[in-house]
Amino acid sequence: KEKSNPWIVDSGATSHMANSKELFTTLDETIKGIVRFADKEGSAKVLGSGLVSLNCAVNNKVVKLQAQNVLYVPKLASNLLSVKQLVKDGYDVKFCSEKGQCEIIKEGHIHATARLSPELYELRTHEAFTTVQLKHKAFCEHWWHERFGHRDITAIKLLAKKNMVTDMKIEECEISNNFCECCVKGKQTRKPFPKHAGKNSTEILQLVHTDVCGPINPPTPRNKKYALTIIDDYSRYTHVYLLERKSEAAVKIKEFVQMTKTAFGKKPKIIRSDRGLEYVNTELTSFMKKEGIQAQHTAPYTPEQNGIAERKNRSLIEMVRCMLISANLDRKYWGEAIHTANYLQNRLPSRVIDKTPFEQWHCKRPSVKDLQAFGARAFMHIPKEKRLKLDNKSEELIFVGYSEESKAYRLLDTKTSKIRISRDVIFAEIAKDSKDCSISESEVIITQDNSNGSENINAECQDQESINNDHQERAPENEVRRSERVNKGVPPDYYMGKVNLAIHEDPTTRQEALSRPDKDSWISAMNDEIASLESNETWTLVDRPKDRNVIKSKWVFKSKRNPDGTVIRHKARLVARGFSQKFGSDYDEVFAPVVRHQTLLTLLSIAGMKGMHTHHYDAKTAFLNSTLKEELFMEQPEGYKNQQYDHKVCKLEK
Repeated sequence: KEKSNPWIVDSGATSHMANSKELFTTLDETIKGIVRFADKEGSAKVLGSGLVSLNCAVNNKVVKLQAQNVLYVPKLASNLLSVKQLVKDGYDVKFCSEKGQCEIIKEGHIHATARLSPELYELRTHEAFTTVQLKHKAFCEHWWHERFGHRDITAIKLLAKKNMVTDMKIEECEISNNFCECCVKGKQTRKPFPKHAGKNSTEILQLVHTDVCGPINPPTPRNKKYALTIIDDYSRYTHVYLLERKSEAAVKIKEFVQMTKTAFGKKPKIIRSDRGLEYVNTELTSFMKKEGIQAQHTAPYTPEQNGIAERKNRSLIEMVRCMLISANLDRKYWGEAIHTANYLQNRLPSRVIDKTPFEQWHCKRPSVKDLQAFGARAFMHIPKEKRLKLDNKSEELIFVGYSEESKAYRLLDTKTSKIRISRDVIFAEIAKDSKDCSISESEVIITQDNSNGSENINAECQDQESINNDHQERAPENEVRRSERVNKGVPPDYYMGKVNLAIHEDPTTRQEALSRPDKDSWISAMNDEIASLESNETWTLVDRPKDRNVIKSKWVFKSKRNPDGTVIRHKARLVARGFSQKFGSDYDEVFAPVVRHQTLLTLLSIAGMKGMHTHHYDAKTAFLNSTLKEELFMEQPEGYKNQQYDHKVCKLEK
């Protein structure tokens, strides 16, 4: 039986009493005395008095209750919370016989609750609450589902059933409903294509698949926009690299080849990819020829031939969506989420190999004892060298992954968007109501860059071969498969009262902006832009010139948001399609002088050193303050043509 040190709400006690020094925030040990118990026969020594801060669990939230003048009585069997003292400190104590509990209230807010168990009212503290919840999560299949990044429960059960990992216990949940709203939002797909069998590899690095997914918006804090996946066909073990530009793929492939030579003493025999320019280029072709690696490219307009890589990308992005939704994190952290998703997928089984990719690649079973739910609250220990004597000894961050360089966790500081790496971490996971999760929708947007002249199977990438009941035989080489299971759907009454329309993506065209529920805001933004341009006399209407180039314009829409994602205001900008201009006649310069960031910092440093005051100004539509030397002509803006002079064009003055 686990050691317990409960707090009892006692209507007969005249003072709060605690039996352990560790409970006190402050303790004055000069105060001595004796307390006598109700039977007037027993007594105990008082060895001090001080402040105790209790973390109470109220409706799955942590609420602090400050207990003043608590007596330190080491020989006390249980800690006592005095009703008399609480009332004296301004609290109301309400005993509810119907609920079998008592509530401690101040200023209309419940600060703590105590349940009748069996004859005493025991305070529900966060420590006891968390212990019970974590014990449940260690065994419940739904919590393992969340810890494994919302992968299919069947695959997770197989891990335990076939003993593929260590330190894993699992049992059926009491909740029979397997519906996961995060998975529906992140994974819903179209109907499947027919299946086709593929050819097998017989050893690792015999065949390697690779693909670039992206661009993904928004970019990561380090401006990464693409994800490069490299999958070993035999083991299905996957490596993921983040790229700022697609052209960086060649460098990462070279790194991968060098890594395999160091780790295994051999290199890939065949690398299969599509015909994108990131793969079909002189640098990579020369390298592969020098290393004796065969390059296999898909036929034009046939991405199905690279189905394993396409499916892997889709699987990873689906997990990323679910993990960001579940953690309620900003979309820009998709880079951390995709690394964590890949870490988990390498430790999930597949019927293709009947093992985990990790075991097939490393020749040992993976341990899952250190897995944590993505987005969990994490308290990182602050080394004494980095804090003062009275500073907090830990800092609250958010868990976002596992370090590849060391046995440690990756933790996110949302205030600075910086990643901290530490092994000294305590996790605090409060259980969610599985039937009613409060979810702030998050979406990762992938724009397919078809620079290779081939169509994408699905702009959201395809699923992996991890066991989702829709994968039976070895994954095909020539076409992406989708599940043929009948989707029973979700009972309509589940969504009653839960309709929540969330628009996270800005419109890309005027037509799209006018077809959305928030169209009035976009119309107002466009009207403001046109009014600003006309007030600055940006153009004059003239007859269409016969011997000059007339460029077109387009609308660019952008939502300005708070850190929590809520929209502050809508902005619309009218921009000219400058790529259709001709050098020498429409323009003769290709740059504009802008102050360097280092120069600005230098000026501010000098001002601070000399005690000078600095002033800054914001010039709205600053580019309209200069006049043009060249003669430029532009079509009238879409939706704002002058009906009386619709045959005329705009001669740009600024």
